[in-house]
Amino acid sequence: MAHIRILKRLLEVYERGRIAISIDEIKERVRVPRDVLLHYLKELERRGIVQVNDDELFILVPSVELAYHAISMGADIEEVALYLNWRDFERFTAMCLMENGYEVIEHLIFKSERRRYEVDVIGLRRPWAIVVDCKHWTMMRGSRSSKLKRAIVDHRRRTEALARCLPRLRKRLGITRWHEVILIPVLVTLYQEGVMLFEGVPLVPICGLNEFLQEFQGIAESIFLKKVPLNTLI
Repeated sequence: MAHIRILKRLLEVYERGRIAISIDEIKERVRVPRDVLLHYLKELERRGIVQVNDDELFILVPSVELAYHAISMGADIEEVALYLNWRDFERFTAMCLMENGYEVIEHLIFKSERRRYEVDVIGLRRPWAIVVDCKHWTMMRGSRSSKLKRAIVDHRRRTEALARCLPRLRKRLGITRWHEVILIPVLVTLYQEGVMLFEGVPLVPICGLNEFLQEFQGIAESIFLKKVPLNTLI
């Protein structure tokens, strides 16, 4: 579809460190009639996504917002995510959580037993805490596969450390009125296969994150989780 090709072209521009591109350059790349192109660009301008000045277009929003708009218009989520750097990928994951009704905390740093930990993204929706480690990886074979397994083991330990620290993190997490928290460690990657479990930790492709968030309770018995009764920690 023409509008998806246009949005992907804008993502390519952003990926190369640019925020401006000529109308003719877009037209040449996406191969659509100029009147069709201008009509859609005016729609993007109305939404505050771009600004059109004569024959030049300026992108007004961060790349992650542009990516999310592309997906909302029907673009393939995995293809779009490939245009994002690792930091944007984390933000993109956070936006997926927010779209599914979760309060989100990004880059939570805490200490447990004299060790420093950092969690990329936490999605909170009572009583669930989805503890996400984002890996901007596409291939799982060979050394990358073993590296991924180590990352999963580390993330499980990170989640266990977070569970131990909940008494002093309740205000920071905004869960002072919760009676119980159920923490679930999740690794989100660009890998295009379905959801897999390793030592009970879900490995979720970004293209399947929405579905996982909507359906994970149905497989909760198979998932590693930590239940923390907060009423005993006050």
